[in-house]
Amino acid sequence: MSSTATLSSSSSVVIEPNASEFDAEEEVEEVEKQLANINRDAVLFVIDCSPSMLSDEDSPFKSAIRCASTVMMNKIITSNDTDLMGVMLFGTEKSQNALEKKHIYVLQPIDLPDIHRIIELNDIASGQIDFSQEYGNANEEVPLGDVFWACNDLFNSLSSSTIKIKRIFLITDEDNPHATNPVLRSTSITRAKDLIESKIEINLFSVNKSDDKEFNFDTFYSKIISRDDFGDNLHFNTTKDFNVLLTQIMNKESPRRSLFSLPFRLFEGEGLTIGIKGFSAIVERLKPQHKLVHMRAETTRLVETKTKWICADTAQELMPEDMKLFFSYGGEKVVFTREEIAKIRDFGEKGLTLIGFKPASALKYHYNISHPYFIYPDEEQYEGSRRTFAALHKKMIEKDKIAICAAKIRNGTPFTFVALKAQPELLDENGLQIQPPGMNMISLPFADDMRPLPPQAEIRSVVPDTMVDFVKPIISSLQMK
Repeated sequence: MSSTATLSSSSSVVIEPNASEFDAEEEVEEVEKQLANINRDAVLFVIDCSPSMLSDEDSPFKSAIRCASTVMMNKIITSNDTDLMGVMLFGTEKSQNALEKKHIYVLQPIDLPDIHRIIELNDIASGQIDFSQEYGNANEEVPLGDVFWACNDLFNSLSSSTIKIKRIFLITDEDNPHATNPVLRSTSITRAKDLIESKIEINLFSVNKSDDKEFNFDTFYSKIISRDDFGDNLHFNTTKDFNVLLTQIMNKESPRRSLFSLPFRLFEGEGLTIGIKGFSAIVERLKPQHKLVHMRAETTRLVETKTKWICADTAQELMPEDMKLFFSYGGEKVVFTREEIAKIRDFGEKGLTLIGFKPASALKYHYNISHPYFIYPDEEQYEGSRRTFAALHKKMIEKDKIAICAAKIRNGTPFTFVALKAQPELLDENGLQIQPPGMNMISLPFADDMRPLPPQAEIRSVVPDTMVDFVKPIISSLQMK
């Protein structure tokens, strides 16, 4: 694939820049497409196989296995070929793990989902694979610390540096492990905290043992999993019902990949800055793009596309340093280097700067000129960001205010004015979160973006039959048989 350029009177070649040179929105959309490749997700299902989890035909264990199969099937259907998934059982009589720990069985190591894995899970859930004969039940207590250690070993075995999100989905009905063994209990807590320090998130999906005995989160797991006003909800209590468990897991399974991470300057002169992360609330799902392959080789190989710039006058191949950009102004070509173009587009460091507040009624519906982003505090940038963000969020809701800010999402893009609208947390009747707390960042239009609507013809509510009869033949001729 080649492109041509026009030779100027100087030794360099000048080309007219594309519209995308200044299109920040296109750059943001391109980043959204690349996020799945640079921030891959790895989920490990860790399922308790104690006798209480295998109590009946429609047991919580089988529901958990079916949930893992459904999640894996969903990844395949949606053409998600970047995220990884694995399944580990603990409480089994047989053992299979790299650390050779007793009663821990790695059913499926962390890898890309495929149809063979789904068939295996479905066979276990349907009973075609006899669990008691194939895996068995342990007749002694399984150290939970060994389970967490085996999880850490599985994640450490992943060699790809693009795996940024690592999560454990722990499904159990035991709310007080090692109640009579303080050594094992202390070791389990220590190993769990080691996982958290290694940026491995533990999500607990607890199951009630019976209708009259609810899972007590405070007995043990509150020492591992904590949550503040803007912390992630990592504990989900459910029943033995498959649909309830699946709903909770599917709500949590979708990885949240941040589009950007910015400093939020609240009072720039006094140096009060917190960290925030921005997420895309909605992304259009496009069909996978086709790929070019070379069929005449011994094996089918992917084709690598390269672009070459050729001078139209001399047919000489041009290097990037040989080319400059120009804009037509007053009948002349005004030439710029790419470095000068980058400086033109530079409006300071990236970040979000608070300008002031306005009543929420000042934000009109038609001001939303592009899809909004959802921002959330980022404790990793600045310690105390969650507390400060939560206080600002609370007061904005109480006073019914919006914040007006200047935003520059990334270097090399122009800044824009945005409105921050606080969004309260909403829960359903089962206590499940249906709307997270945070702020919606809405891009505001500039003055020249506001244009009057063209005059519209008056539309009658009732169309005469004569007009309908007149249009019928036209519509019929447009329809292909």
